[in-house]
Amino acid sequence: MLFFLPSIHREPEPEILDLARKSTIFFINNQGQLDFFREAGCQDVRFLTQGFDPGTHYPDPNPHPRWHSEVAFIGKCRPGDGRSAVIEPLARRWDVKLYGLGWDEVGLRAARRVVYPPQYRAICAAAAIILGVDTQPDIPLCFSNRTWLTLGCKGFLLTSYVPQLEELFENHKHLVWYRSPEECQEMVEYYLAHPEERKRIAQAGHQLTLQNYTYDHIAKRILDAFYEKMGIPPSPA
Repeated sequence: MLFFLPSIHREPEPEILDLARKSTIFFINNQGQLDFFREAGCQDVRFLTQGFDPGTHYPDPNPHPRWHSEVAFIGKCRPGDGRSAVIEPLARRWDVKLYGLGWDEVGLRAARRVVYPPQYRAICAAAAIILGVDTQPDIPLCFSNRTWLTLGCKGFLLTSYVPQLEELFENHKHLVWYRSPEECQEMVEYYLAHPEERKRIAQAGHQLTLQNYTYDHIAKRILDAFYEKMGIPPSPA
């Protein structure tokens, strides 16, 4: 049994396919590649979400003012990944702080190049909006693990839509999604003006992750699938 986190590339490396073929159950964290692995000879490949560790990503009750911003984005900028096209218009209108590598290549400055859990917690607590911009928007349920980290830290997440995202979240209840840079700007403008709605959504998203998507939950799903496959009674709750 192997839990596989695919790269941003659509076609896995040959050694990954070889491992998948040898696995009793092979898990991937998007639904868009299931048929590919099955057609490649994987006998049992299944979708499984990623998760978060509530011992490292949790709400920060008192972040330092230096982390405050209207919008924050945590992640790298790679040429052609589409992130700058979403973020540049926001940076012209609002106080946007970027955290990650590569932003100088598109004329934007990062407030910090590397973010560890203590900084992640502070950013989520201090920024009004945490922005998500996924680089594979056409692959069903293929999205960054920062989704879980942000909700675990009780950040208000405004993220790009990927197909079937509604299977995991309710829009405007657990988080908010947008389908274009223009809609992203509309949502930023609206939610900056409605802090109580942001607070309600952030709380609901946080509760959803705590109840269903910690690494303990993910590990239990892996074990239960294996036990079922082997005809073994499921693990205790």
